[in-house]
Amino acid sequence: MKRIILAVLAGAMVFGTVFALAAALDVTGGTIQAGSDTDLVCDEDGVQVLEWNLDTNTTLVDSVRIGGIDQGCQQGDTDLFVKLTHYGFKLVGGRYDDIDSAELTVPLDFPIGAWAITDIEVFIEGEAND
Repeated sequence: MKRIILAVLAGAMVFGTVFALAAALDVTGGTIQAGSDTDLVCDEDGVQVLEWNLDTNTTLVDSVRIGGIDQGCQQGDTDLFVKLTHYGFKLVGGRYDDIDSAELTVPLDFPIGAWAITDIEVFIEGEAND
């Protein structure tokens, strides 16, 4: 019985030490930045993340506005997808069916805390007319 109690106490001390060290770490959130990509087939000069809709009361992001979409991507059956990630891990996505303008707002599947977002990835998929 003494061994069990000593083992539990030792485990609790190790956990407490690790937890205390983790609590002492200086953690800062990433900054969301707009940017562009130039690897698109129907849009050789790329698209831009213009802004995201941030509710300042809740700090939740519920949509992303994309701009600079070339006319070649606006014709045919093309869809635009966004993926918000936290260091490469997907947090939430959104989709805009049948691209119909050079700028559009993509609603997210659900709102996500702005503090968790480190990257916004944009994909265009479908039968575009180059």
